[in-house]
Formats: sequence, structure tokens, C-alpha cells
Amino acid sequence: MIDVPDDVLATLDGDASASTSGPPGEADIDPRFEARLAEVEQDRLRRRHLVTLIVLGVAAAVALVSLIARAAIFDVDHVEVSGTNQETVAAVLDAAAVREGTAIWSVDLGAVEDRVEELAWVAEARIGRSWPDTITITISEYAATAFVRRDDDTVALLGADGRVLADDSIAPPGIVEIVGVRKTPEVGAVLYPPGVGAVIVQIPASLARRVQAVDVSDGVTLRLAPTGEIRLCTADDLAAKGRVATDLFAARAGSPFEYIDVCVPTVPVVK
Repeated sequence: MIDVPDDVLATLDGDASASTSGPPGEADIDPRFEARLAEVEQDRLRRRHLVTLIVLGVAAAVALVSLIARAAIFDVDHVEVSGTNQETVAAVLDAAAVREGTAIWSVDLGAVEDRVEELAWVAEARIGRSWPDTITITISEYAATAFVRRDDDTVALLGADGRVLADDSIAPPGIVEIVGVRKTPEVGAVLYPPGVGAVIVQIPASLARRVQAVDVSDGVTLRLAPTGEIRLCTADDLAAKGRVATDLFAARAGSPFEYIDVCVPTVPVVK
């Protein structure tokens, strides 16, 4: 039997204890790595909290907007109309069909505009919101530029685009009669040919003063007073046709003529 010194035995016992204590590899973990892992975990928790706060904030904002939108303070309490002359405020309100108590943000402004512009005298309508509770309607009206005689007691007033604006017992002064119409449209419809209502307002004033009537029985012709006519054929290119006709009329210095044809303004014909 071999005797082993006590100090050697103690050394061996210490080495064995060190090799078996604690999890394997624990002594090999770098403290800096452990610190970094802790930072990553903290960042992950912070991001989760931030996302949660954002979601809650958005939900609260949506709820607040919904609550405000339903609040009575934003209901329509007033509809204001301006620009009326021929049309009445009552007629505009009826056409607009905006009900009091409707949420102001839900009013379809384009649809209101379309409905108001169906009124015969309304050339243009502009619709707006005046927060918190008012819808504004501003209209521009047509001016009567011509008329068609329906019968001995009734005339139909026309706008520049040929739209029939209203029926009346007499035509106002300063507008021209359209003759030769096969069928006069109802109020709100447009007379054919298109643009015939604008003839007088688009030719030179010196010529317009001599026009007794606009004849549409066979094309578009200006009947002059006391005699003579100017043939336009169509109601387009009126500025050029009017200038040529005026120059030719002036060049004749009052000499009588049967007609001046400016259907093609660059090739006029005088008879």
C-alpha cells in the first residue's frame, strides 16, 4: 500500500470539486454578452409598450372623431341662399333638399349643386359648408337674350345657350325674337339649334341693333330692318361672321341688298 501525503490529497480533492460544481460552461460566459442580452430584452419590452400605446391612441382618436361627428353642434341648422333674382329662395331650398338636422359633414355638396342647377334660371350653383352648422348656396342666373312666341299671349324666354328660362306674357325690351321654330321646348329644355340664343350677344353691337329677328327655319339667318338678311347658316364662329358681315354692310353705305352670306366668313357672298 502506497502512502499519499495529506497535502497532495487535499489538492486532488479541490480540483475534483472545481470540475464538478455549477452548470457546464458557466464559467466561460462573457459578462459583456450577458449585459447585451439584457439590453435586447429591455428594447423588446419598450417596443411592445410603444405599439400598445399607439394602438390605444388611435382607437381613442377614432372614438373621439366619431363622437364629435355625431354631436348635435355639427348638425345642419341653417341653409343660406344668395344670388337669387328670377328664382325664389324657396325654389332653391326645395331643389337643394338639404334637411335640417343632417350631419353637416355628410351633405353631398356635388349632388346639391346638380339639383339646384336643374332650376331653369340657374346657370351655376356653388355649394359650401360654413362650420359648424350652415350650408351655403350661391347661384348665378341666366340673362334672357332672346324669345320665342308660343302663341298670341305667351312667349318663351331664352338664355344665351338656348335654354328656355320661363314663359311670360311679354318679352322684356332689348332681346330679339327667334322665328321659324318648329317646336318650342318646355321650360328648362334647350332650343335647337344649339347656341341660337347667343347670336345677338356675340355679333357686333352695330349690327345687332339692326336685327329684327333670328330665323331658324332653314339654318340661322338674321332678318334686318327695314330689309335684307344676313345668312350665318350655323350659330358657331359668330365673332368672325359678325365682323365680316358688319364690314360688308358698312361698305355698301346704305345701298339695298337681298342678302349677305357669311356662312364661310373667308368667302362671303353679297347679292
